[in-house]
Amino acid sequence: MQISMSHKKTEENPYARNRKVLRNSDKDVFQRAHGVPHFHALFADYNGVFEIDSLEMIEGDLPNRAQKLVKEWAAMYKKDLIEMWEKQKFKKLPGLDVRFPI
Repeated sequence: MQISMSHKKTEENPYARNRKVLRNSDKDVFQRAHGVPHFHALFADYNGVFEIDSLEMIEGDLPNRAQKLVKEWAAMYKKDLIEMWEKQKFKKLPGLDVRFPI
């Protein structure tokens, strides 16, 4: 299972123009353009988008067992996820190792 947050450089980001126009409120513009703070989880042909604050899946089709594992993982790294979203400085977090069928 792969879990990620958007980590494209500003120049590649489709919202870059909005961020450059309103430099005084970069964070606000990014969040309005990119939605609520969230991260993505991928498993085989399934995917899910999870809100960082509530850890609820807000979009996607991950099976229930996979959702539970992602939520457990996210609870352990919630502070890091919030920090990455707020600062837009991404770092690699330990992955979610799934060794059994979901």
